[in-house]
Amino acid sequence: MKIRLATIKDIIKIKSIVKKIDTRNFHFSNEDIIKKHIEKKHYYLALENNKCLGVIGLVPAAGSYEIYSLVSNRPGVGKELVRFAEKKCRREKINKLWCWSLKRYKAKDFYLKMGFNECYFLKKQWFGHDCWFLGKAIKIK
Repeated sequence: MKIRLATIKDIIKIKSIVKKIDTRNFHFSNEDIIKKHIEKKHYYLALENNKCLGVIGLVPAAGSYEIYSLVSNRPGVGKELVRFAEKKCRREKINKLWCWSLKRYKAKDFYLKMGFNECYFLKKQWFGHDCWFLGKAIKIK
């Protein structure tokens, strides 16, 4: 599996995978939103034989990286994408990786297993959805 920076040619691949996390109020699969994130170099794809297995969106935020989106089609791909994000943080000397995750995504345990040990539950936080805020300090060598 290879992880690479997304290009404009990847909009449809990204759209097809991130539509899984769309909500009634926000569409991660909106092509204009995807395009803006690609132009800012926020999206990365996990590929195997040119097939998109997963996507991670990493947005710089106040000296940290927010995992804007993380979606995969195969077990183990999400873990590899988070490891990729951690390596990117170390390379760039960024000491915090964090995300919001809607309760309905049932991803809290995944993030805890990945070492996200800062965990807060917020009721009706995002467009009325319950969500988790999860964070992880990154050790810079």
